[in-house]
Amino acid sequence: MGATQLPRLWSCCVRQLEGGSRTGTQRACQQASCEALSALLRQRGLRMNQRIPIDTPLAKWVDALSSPSTYAGHTIESPPTVRVYQQTASTQDIARQYRGGWFVALADEQTAGRGRLGRAWVAPQGSAVLMSMRWPCLNADRSLDTLAYRVAVAAAETAQRFLKDTDHEVRIKWPNDILVDGRKLAGILIERGDDAAIIGIGLNVSLAEPDLAGLPEELAGHITSLAMLSRPTDRLAVAAELIARCHRCLSSPHDKLLLDEWRCRSTLGYEARFHSAGEDITGTVIDLDPELGLIVRRDSGEIVYLPAATTTVLP
Repeated sequence: MGATQLPRLWSCCVRQLEGGSRTGTQRACQQASCEALSALLRQRGLRMNQRIPIDTPLAKWVDALSSPSTYAGHTIESPPTVRVYQQTASTQDIARQYRGGWFVALADEQTAGRGRLGRAWVAPQGSAVLMSMRWPCLNADRSLDTLAYRVAVAAAETAQRFLKDTDHEVRIKWPNDILVDGRKLAGILIERGDDAAIIGIGLNVSLAEPDLAGLPEELAGHITSLAMLSRPTDRLAVAAELIARCHRCLSSPHDKLLLDEWRCRSTLGYEARFHSAGEDITGTVIDLDPELGLIVRRDSGEIVYLPAATTTVLP
């Protein structure tokens, strides 16, 4: 039995367990259809929660993501210009330097990936969709908050698409996290370019528990991936879905509908602490204003608006 048979066997095993836990997966592998996979994994010195090579080779990504047929069922007549890198410092920098229209850069690995407020974004090679999108026609006076909630909805919809028929709950944690069952599946970074928004998204696909070794326990315990949720998936399929969902949400004229979806996936009415404009703010989260940011009522009764680009959620 060769390595090319691993993905088929793994998919067979997972289909029997839709939505099951890793413990359930290991029990199910006692069944006839999964015994071969379990034995082969042991023979190769692998564990059930390690990454299985089911990805489409990177060399095929550009053609696939540049083809309108890839987005069948979505309203994309002209796909973006796409570039894919084995390794790069940051896809954000590549997207920022591009001159033209709608553009997407993806990488198998980043050596200097970043998140909000200059924080590092680290993902093992081949474990995530690491994508930056140049979205043109951003007016200089337009707030990035008008895009942030739309991108969050797109990323949450993408996660839900690959977790359908499960009990996993996909939520949006303002300003930039996508959580599944309370653990971070994806993060978002939106920066301003010369005449466009530079939208970075990292979504964990085949990240496995051994990849978290060495991380502080308080951090490792808050990270998840599609594979860790028993949904091993081809990263190309995730990238295509993410691009299509971003296009839909960013180009939609239906602000209220998207805002309602953001509200449905977010938690409102809770008390939290923030740091914004040089001060710490404690209050109750009320709602989101697409232009001004998160709406918070301070203990004094004062209403404040917190822009996503410059606000940190405090523990």
